Amino acid sequence: MRPHTVSQVAAALARGQLVLPCYQGRAGHPRGLPVDCLPGLLDLRGDAGARDILDWNGALRLELDDPGVLLDIDQPEDMAKLV
Repeated sequence: MRPHTVSQVAAALARGQLVLPCYQGRAGHPRGLPVDCLPGLLDLRGDAGARDILDWNGALRLELDDPGVLLDIDQPEDMAKLV
């Protein structure tokens, strides 16, 4: 992922809505979460994920020229696929 991509997502957060970075129409990462999402996120327990409390249908879709947004490396085995 390019540094400029992170800057663009951060700048888009100023609109106060969820930000969904996309490459060629495909949703990716890092997703932008405005500060008003924090209370709901802090209430999550156990294996509950943010996807259960956030409605991405109303998110600002930010089309970027960075295929790196499609890489997801949450787990060590994800990282192993890249090398």
